Amino acid sequence: MAPWSANRHEDGSKLWGGRPRPRGTPSSRPGRPGGRRRTRGSAPRHGSRFNGAARALKAALLCLLCVSLKAEIIDRVVVSVGDQVVTEYRIHRAAEMAAFLNGGPVGLSGPDRRAIADQLVEQALIRREIGLSRFSPVPRADVEQQIARIQKDLKLDDAGLRARLASYSLSYDDLYEEVKWQLTLYRFIDFRFRPGVQVSEDEVQVYYDGEFTDAVKKAGGVRPPLEDVHDDIVSVLTERKVQAAIEQWAEQVKEQVRIRYREEAFQ
Repeated sequence: MAPWSANRHEDGSKLWGGRPRPRGTPSSRPGRPGGRRRTRGSAPRHGSRFNGAARALKAALLCLLCVSLKAEIIDRVVVSVGDQVVTEYRIHRAAEMAAFLNGGPVGLSGPDRRAIADQLVEQALIRREIGLSRFSPVPRADVEQQIARIQKDLKLDDAGLRARLASYSLSYDDLYEEVKWQLTLYRFIDFRFRPGVQVSEDEVQVYYDGEFTDAVKKAGGVRPPLEDVHDDIVSVLTERKVQAAIEQWAEQVKEQVRIRYREEAFQ
């Protein structure tokens, strides 16, 4: 007979963490021979927790799908300009920025959106020209100085400016990028189109005798001497010629670049 030790039961069997089980006694572990069998219809262990996690995952996936669909609609391409595109998002952002600067409502009707799209198409063509000419970027100090002018005109402090931007779903970064682009656009126009524009004295006289005089009479005022308004008239006529030069250039470029409007987006 084997000698008794602390690792053996009284009957001599080894002790593995519990008293010996008589033969034929079902095991406490399911799935083993002689153990408890799962009955039909019984729920698996931790089933409620698993089902709850599955429902949460399903809800998260549905939410993600909705966000993706919304982003797809907002980022839908409405105009293609060569290798550039105009999206719904850019039209919305341009309308919001214009309303912020002018203090009016956001215009997003079909005609409003089409007009904005036309402007963005011309800007895309100019961006293309700027990229080809490697035009120098506008310094940050110039952008911030222009933003300070806008803030002064609106009579807003820093907090008021950001609050007004937020009311139009805009941020300071949006304003910064818009001002940076506008300054780039103006300087490129001065560089590319203004040097070729000239206004003659005959043109100044014709404008003074005609359009200017009619406007003064309509307003019920007295026409000032030509010398007093000469420079202002030159500025007006110069801007008109610059705009005409831009439009002529844009029409020529449009013949070289494929532009496609998705008309259903403006219905």
